[in-house]
Amino acid sequence: MDFVFGSSYADFDVTLSGLEPGTYYARTYHHDPKTNYGTVGVGVTDADGTRTIVNSTPITYGAENSPADNIATPGNIGTVPMKITVDASGQATINLLPATRYTHLNGLEMTADLPTDLKVDFQVSGSDTQAGYQPYDHPTETNAARPQSHWFFSELGRQGSVRVELKGNDSDMFSPRDRGDVTHAEGDLVEDFFAPSISSTISLGNLKAGQYQVTTYHHDMNVLHSPIDVSVTDTDGSNRSVVTGLAQTTGTAPASPAAVTFTVNTSGILPVEIDFASDSAIIHNSVAVENIGASSEPKKLKVYLVGGQSNGDGRGTASTLSPEWQELRSDVPTYHGGAWQELQPGLTKMSPNLFGPELSFGQAMVEGEEEFIAVIKYANGGTDLANDWRPGDGGSDPGGVDWQAFATAVGDASLAFGEDLAPEFAGMIWMQGESDTGDYAQAQAYEANLTNFITSVRDIVDNPFMPFVIGQILDYSSYTYADTVRQAQSDVADSMSSVSMITTDDLAVIPGNTNHYSNDGLLVLGQRFADALMAISNPLPGDANGDGIVNGEDAATLAANWLRSDGVSRMDGDFNEDGVVNEIDATILAANWQQGSSSGASVPEPGVVTLLLTLMVAAIGCRRRK
Repeated sequence: MDFVFGSSYADFDVTLSGLEPGTYYARTYHHDPKTNYGTVGVGVTDADGTRTIVNSTPITYGAENSPADNIATPGNIGTVPMKITVDASGQATINLLPATRYTHLNGLEMTADLPTDLKVDFQVSGSDTQAGYQPYDHPTETNAARPQSHWFFSELGRQGSVRVELKGNDSDMFSPRDRGDVTHAEGDLVEDFFAPSISSTISLGNLKAGQYQVTTYHHDMNVLHSPIDVSVTDTDGSNRSVVTGLAQTTGTAPASPAAVTFTVNTSGILPVEIDFASDSAIIHNSVAVENIGASSEPKKLKVYLVGGQSNGDGRGTASTLSPEWQELRSDVPTYHGGAWQELQPGLTKMSPNLFGPELSFGQAMVEGEEEFIAVIKYANGGTDLANDWRPGDGGSDPGGVDWQAFATAVGDASLAFGEDLAPEFAGMIWMQGESDTGDYAQAQAYEANLTNFITSVRDIVDNPFMPFVIGQILDYSSYTYADTVRQAQSDVADSMSSVSMITTDDLAVIPGNTNHYSNDGLLVLGQRFADALMAISNPLPGDANGDGIVNGEDAATLAANWLRSDGVSRMDGDFNEDGVVNEIDATILAANWQQGSSSGASVPEPGVVTLLLTLMVAAIGCRRRK
């Protein structure tokens, strides 16, 4: 294989030639020992076309044994894995673009053959590696090794690579050791180890979505250490206990070295974190991962968007939340501020000590959900729809600054959805409008602007019917044209398919700050958004307006659209979605009368019965005349 480098020090291409046709898996490395050069973007041009792998990844910096220079020791080396498809030309190109300053490329690894599983032997360089395992090396024995990430080729990884990181205790140190020969079938595996003390974590990143069986070994031939507790943070939840009091083993010829096997589940967006705790050193000989998912089909992922201005961003005080809201929720991966992380307080643009409606919204949406979910949030206080959030035209007009930032966030976040996921943009919640109430022209244009915004969002996520929930702004005296904007929000919800609106006038606000919702108000707001979104996504039969109750309002909608067949939907009373509003839909409404209501009434009121019978008789008469 030959390499040809482009000429620019800022951005350049690396052309690979002389390759046999086929599929290859590669990793590029980007690191500078002394200087922070920011970030780099990486793309590929091959037989599958030109595509972006990552828009921005850090060019790491720092060197071991350089504290006198005040240079950070690298815990990670900037690494970008990728899949490359080569046709008969034998060529492919890696495209490198600096996101900030200069581009760095230290090296490239490439293979056409991937191990089916992932087996990693923690060892000192030069030690024997257990057959079938890949070495996670440290150069020497020491009491002050820094935690570092290593990448390994495997079919279990996206783009053919999995990142394994062993993190030490609070001082971020661990001790690599080679004890010598151990007589056992796994002797090469357990003769050497890394030993953090008190607590440690094995992080598995870049796994494909799915379910895996993980096995770790814990044996020191010279010293018997205290038992360990093991817990897991994955898509099924945070800090799930998998074993308590696992006895570590010792000896030169153990009958059975200590090991623990457990199952993890991941959407592949966040790393799986395996936490270990003990009263003494924790011995890490290895980690092995096997795929136990029966299907190779992409796993479904429901993605929800959160947007708006200050009440969408959130002005709740995170530090005063009760403990159940302080927990990190690994089952709700959330993209905010350019990175995926667990759903948690602090995901606001204004301050890490604030939170918004996403907190209760995300938790409500994941409850009882069998499929993976994820949240993408971009909101910015003080922004208007007329200018800041104005969508672009797809050509020379990129749109307002916050529209651009929002669209970029959606695009960048979506790069984490590999071929192992089948993402569906399943809904958006929108809390905005206050900044459009101070100008008459903006308020008058709000209905048209919001309609265009919803249509544009649906366009960029390729879902023309994505459910959308509007949070109606407060009826606040400082908002000069609040009534106009509030009415516009209501009108858009009434006129657009799969759009609804929630009211917020009853929500608690911050004392002395009556245009921002308080902690309690935001928690109710998020839950209310979730309820409304689920009502659109999973409507009650007969519930035309999506308010969660089948009642006279739905009957009136059905009557107003009786016998229409011009593109009608559920919101027009076509409950069985056969394209016409008729007696079948009236029967559905009657059968579900008062569902969702606390009154428990099981039959329509007399006036509604009369209306439905009249409509049905009219329909029968029309058919007989035909």
